[in-house]
Amino acid sequence: MGIQIIDIDLGFDKITHEIAKLGKSKTEIGLFGSGGTPANDVASRGAVHEFGTTKIPKRSFLASTFDDEADRWWKFSLILLKKIFDGSWDAKKLLQSLSQKAQDNIMTKIELGIPPPNSLKTIKRKKSSKTLIDTGDMKNRITYKIGKK
Repeated sequence: MGIQIIDIDLGFDKITHEIAKLGKSKTEIGLFGSGGTPANDVASRGAVHEFGTTKIPKRSFLASTFDDEADRWWKFSLILLKKIFDGSWDAKKLLQSLSQKAQDNIMTKIELGIPPPNSLKTIKRKKSSKTLIDTGDMKNRITYKIGKK
């Protein structure tokens, strides 16, 4: 009489499938636009502030947030990864949650103000000393895209 081996999958196949999807996915976070001029395209306007020009000082809100938050995002992603392991989440939900956290962190950084302070001329024009916020359009258009690598 032979031995019969029965392989019962308790979720390992699903976990490996979701982990593989993470490896084939990417998320982009920031401002997306049409490539117009800084006056009419939010992505171009954001680039001017992120990197500065000869007349406008650099006020990094994307790279500086990444630098400030990367360790916390890594720890958060490990917490979320456990949700894939227990079968309660899929790769898409993990990427959405992590991307949303990054989006929120970037928007918060803008709300808190980024040095250097506005010039007196800019403060008079805007009627506010808050850097990077005039109408709020740029901050409110921070978003993310999830796609394939």
